[in-house]
Formats: sequence, structure tokens, C-alpha cells
Amino acid sequence: HSHSTCSLADQCLLVYGGSGYSNATLSDVWIYNTKTGTWSQPALHGPIPTGREMHSAAMVGPSRMLAFGGRAADGRVLCDAVIFDTDSMTWGESEPTPFHRCSHCCVALPAQQTNNQGQEGSEQATAGDSSAGGGQQSAMQNVYVYGGFTGDA
Repeated sequence: HSHSTCSLADQCLLVYGGSGYSNATLSDVWIYNTKTGTWSQPALHGPIPTGREMHSAAMVGPSRMLAFGGRAADGRVLCDAVIFDTDSMTWGESEPTPFHRCSHCCVALPAQQTNNQGQEGSEQATAGDSSAGGGQQSAMQNVYVYGGFTGDA
């Protein structure tokens, strides 16, 4: 439970992290193919991020998932973001953010569809996909994060 799920390639669900039976936070990735009804656990590459639950994730390109925040096994509310490349099943380096957040949600929208005005209780970041086919850069994405808990009492 407390994992994130993203749509991948119009026929798969990408499930990341969460909390297991022993309440240990997870950093695994599972893929469910909706056409075949099968689950697979791919071999992962790159620096595996801290296991987390109550985080959010959004696709910021056809093959790139952004995971943000969550809560670590020791109860810390996390303030990092990390990109997972689904073509190579590779994690990028975890990047710190100024925002501690768990139990929140996020959505990625193309930059031209947003008015760049934040609302109370929301944070915004911009993510680009520079690894698009042929070395061309795809459209920038605005990622909006809503609600959640910051760890402050």
C-alpha cells in the first residue's frame, strides 16, 4: 500500500515503492501489462532511491517517471525528486528539493496548458525530457504537487 502508479505505453501500469507486509518501505518497481494480465519485476539500474511510501509520481515524458517526496522507513518526510527512465529501467540521481512532502498527489501538464500561477498548498516544478528520440528535446512539463504533510507538527 501507499505506492504510486503511472500509465506506461498505453497498456501498462508502472507501480513504484510503497509499504510492504512488514511495514518496511519499498523501492521496487513492478509493471502490470493490462493486455496480457501479467506482472513483471524488471531488473533496475542506476542508484536505487531511498525506499518510500506516501510519495507521488507522474510521467514527465513518454518514458520518464518523476517520483517526489514520501516517507522513509525511519519516519522522515522526504524532500527529494528522482527520474526513472522506463526505456532503460534506470534511476537517475536523487535531487534535493526545498519541499518536504508526503501523503500528497501530483500531476504533470505540458507547460503551454498551464498559467504558472500556484495556489495555496501547492508547489510547482518544471521538468524537461531531453532524452526524447533523435536527441530532440520534448516539451517542458510543469509538475504540480498538492496537499500532503510536510512533517511539521
